[in-house]
Order: sequence, then C-alpha cells, then structure tokens
Amino acid sequence: MLSSDDFLEKTVLLVDCQTSDETKLKITNSNIALEKAGDIVNQVSCYKILAIFIVGDCSITTGFLRQAANFNISVFFLKKNLETYTALDNGPDSHYLLRHKQYNIINEPYSLSMAKLLIKNKINNQRRLVKEVHQDDSEEFYKYLEMIDSCDNCQNLLGIEGIASKKFFKTFFDVFDWYQRIPHIGADPYNLSLDIGYNLLFNYVETLLRLFGFDTYNGFYHRLFFKRKSLACDIMEPFRCLVDKTVRKAFNLKQFKEQDFFTKGAQYNLTFVNSQKYSSVIMSGILERKDDIFNYVRNFYKFVMSDANNLELFPQFNY
Repeated sequence: MLSSDDFLEKTVLLVDCQTSDETKLKITNSNIALEKAGDIVNQVSCYKILAIFIVGDCSITTGFLRQAANFNISVFFLKKNLETYTALDNGPDSHYLLRHKQYNIINEPYSLSMAKLLIKNKINNQRRLVKEVHQDDSEEFYKYLEMIDSCDNCQNLLGIEGIASKKFFKTFFDVFDWYQRIPHIGADPYNLSLDIGYNLLFNYVETLLRLFGFDTYNGFYHRLFFKRKSLACDIMEPFRCLVDKTVRKAFNLKQFKEQDFFTKGAQYNLTFVNSQKYSSVIMSGILERKDDIFNYVRNFYKFVMSDANNLELFPQFNY
C-alpha cells in the first residue's frame, strides 16, 4: 500500500498534445519522456508519477503501456474539451479481502447511514463556502442538514442534496450571470468550467481508490448502473467544493473569461488554446489539498477493512 510519505512525492502529469507537432510518449531508462517532432522536450521518473492526463492525440509505445502497468500509473485520455473518453486503470485488482468487505457493507440500511454522513459532509462544505461570501445565507444550510437525519432512503437523500446544491450554486455564483447548474451540455462558461473541474476531480479520486484496491463501480450512495464508477462518484462528493472555489476565484481574477469560449449552436466550448490553462488552474486547486484527499481515501479504506465498520470511523473532509 502507498504510504503518506510516498504519496507526497507523487505528481500528476498533464500532457497537452494539441499542437501541430507529432507528439509521442515513450519510456527511456525508467523515465516517461515527452517527444515532439523527434526531440525529447521533457521527462519524469516513473517512480514519481501517480497519474497522467493526456489531452488531444499522441502516439504511445508498448514500452510505455508496460511500464505504466508496472508502476501502477493510471492514464486518462481526454478530448480537446477535457472530457475523458477512455482510461487505462492500472490500480491493483487483486485485493480480494477488501472487495469482499466492500461488497458486504453495501446494503440497506447501513449504506444509507454512510450516505447520510457523506452528504452532510458535502453540504457542510457548501455552507462554509457560502459563509465566505454571504454570511447570512449560510444559515439556511442547517435546515438541509436537519432534513437528512429524518431521511429514510437514498432517493429522498438525493432530493435533499439537489435542493441544497440548487441553493448553493445560486448563492455562491450570484456575482456572475448565473442561471442554474446544468451539467454535461456546456450551457454557459461557468457550467462548462465546473464540468471540466469535476471530471478532473473524479479521475483523481478514482486513481486513489484503485491504488488501495477498491472496486470503483460498487458504490454505497450512487448505486450500480451500467458503466458508472459509482464509488468514485460517492467519494468525490465532499471535495467538489475545491472545484467550486477554484472556478469562482478564477473568474473573479479574470483568469477565466467568457472570451475564452466559443459557441456551437447553443453549446459553449472551450477553445483549444485555452484548455491547458483551465485544466492546469483547476488541477492546481485540487492538488492544494491532495494530502487531505489521500488521507480521506486511506481512512475510508481503514473503515471498510475494520471488522466493526464503526460509523464513527467514517472519514470527513472539512473545507
């Protein structure tokens, strides 16, 4: 298992392959090297890499694939709009005892108790963000936290989470021309920026879960659904606040602006030249708390592996 000290030495690579030069990733002496137009322009030791995000098109060698598997490096392939279209998940698949315990705790009503703690954590972090910009409006979130206590199934919990999130986005992004949160369709620059950030966060959380050996498809709040990595969807929830804060700050500082986007029909898209900036700024916001994310996943691992499955051991992330 990866220790905390080892994890702090790990890095995430973001490789932009959107230039006209031919781009290739290959292995040279246990280093992953980035080659453009026949010349090596950068290289990093395989021992230091946790995950690689590749934006655009590039060539990779069989040696690269073999070493990525040997070093448990997950590789994510992103479209030019930073949407993931496929991935090489190179985490360990052989942790039978962990997965046996994971499957055993995914049952009602125990999973509902876990889900309540998870969503309380998320809403509390939303409340803290709102408190930074609108002190008075943050008090309303206590009402949603109280509603969770009397919730009797995950479907109702989803409804409470949705109401709280609607209030959060309306309040936290009110300085912009905010309409509502509409995911996955590029409704406006703010929604698209959040989509990009949540996608990066999801991939990062999934990488950590796989490092510990979890089955990322089997969640306790987001239930089994075709091709959905439900556990990764679960564990990213308390950390969405990192993306929310980073996106709001970037628009306020004019790092992100509407001129960076273009429209195709009714859909907003990010120009190729700006995609690297957006992914870099948002990923930096996530990695500022990378040790907290790692500790959360590690503590979740300890929680699942404990014979008692004591809910007091369920991890929390406080923004």
